[in-house]
Amino acid sequence: PTQFEREGGTQIGGGTYWGLCRLCAYSVLQTSPHTLTFKKAFELAMKGNAKKVNMLVSDIYGGDYPQCNLPGDLVASAFGKCISLKNPSQDLTVGDIARGLLDAIAMNCAQLAYLNAVRFKITRIIFAGNFLRQNDLSMAMISYAIHYWSQGVMKACFLKHEGYCGSIGVMLLPDDELQDEENVDVNEAKHANENDKQ
Repeated sequence: PTQFEREGGTQIGGGTYWGLCRLCAYSVLQTSPHTLTFKKAFELAMKGNAKKVNMLVSDIYGGDYPQCNLPGDLVASAFGKCISLKNPSQDLTVGDIARGLLDAIAMNCAQLAYLNAVRFKITRIIFAGNFLRQNDLSMAMISYAIHYWSQGVMKACFLKHEGYCGSIGVMLLPDDELQDEENVDVNEAKHANENDKQ
């Protein structure tokens, strides 16, 4: 294909994940947020248990809910169990929160992609971006979600070297668009300098 069109997106992604992990680490567990790097948040999520924060179908119905074809291990409410936690700082670890956030954001991305795929009648969905870089947990979650919702019709695909996508996109931009952006940056810098002098 030689033509592409942007049809949507989400403000919830890697930055959301890291920001909320740091916020929860400080607010809930009184841990210094400055020590929680993006990489560390993923490492903690690997050891965390999302079932401690998520409310599952089995938590509501005591098991599967066959009338609606819902398995018991399906998440009914992300972070729903936190409503009834009396002492989160003792009941949860940063890893539990990080895993819950990781799964919630992955499911959000998967659902938006699935709905767009239904809208445009496509069966292969390509996922890319920094959030998925070396993030096997979210890739597995997205693959499962796409397979589950589409009943096996659609397939989630992941790029091996997704980090180059942004660079290639800039490289393929026409020179006049790049020149226009450079001129805008120069004009903004001049305007900022004039304001500083005033």
